[in-house]
Amino acid sequence: MKSLELKVPPLLLLGVAILLMAWLQGFYPLALLQHWLVYASGILIIALGVGLMLFAAMQMRRHQATLDPRHPENSNILLDQGLFAISRNPIYLGMVVVLLGTAFLFADITAFLVVMLFARYLARYQIEPEEAFLMEKFPSEFSAYCERVGRWL
Repeated sequence: MKSLELKVPPLLLLGVAILLMAWLQGFYPLALLQHWLVYASGILIIALGVGLMLFAAMQMRRHQATLDPRHPENSNILLDQGLFAISRNPIYLGMVVVLLGTAFLFADITAFLVVMLFARYLARYQIEPEEAFLMEKFPSEFSAYCERVGRWL
């Protein structure tokens, strides 16, 4: 289903995932997670995810790398420093972390399923096509980078 590759902006997808979590809330509540400590942890996890996304975006801006994920062909640099030395996709990792924190806030098993679906969709329809472009544009550098750094961590 190549028609979905690089089509949906990941931030829009993140918003849709959060709305889906809200809509599904209450279908399969997890009473064990309905505690103020879990709620507070969820807020901290969301803050961590947002911070990760912002810091990675600032790093990309500083190196004048393209921030438009729908056009990886515009990439002019292969970032492998800072957060990009830990994760090949720190912005997407931040999005998953935000959703994980949100799932703790909603305390519903369906919210955790949305996190997994989001991560899978992102890997298949966003990350894999991006990596194909990067492999074509920076063959030896990207191959070595992939050996050193994991897709998520």
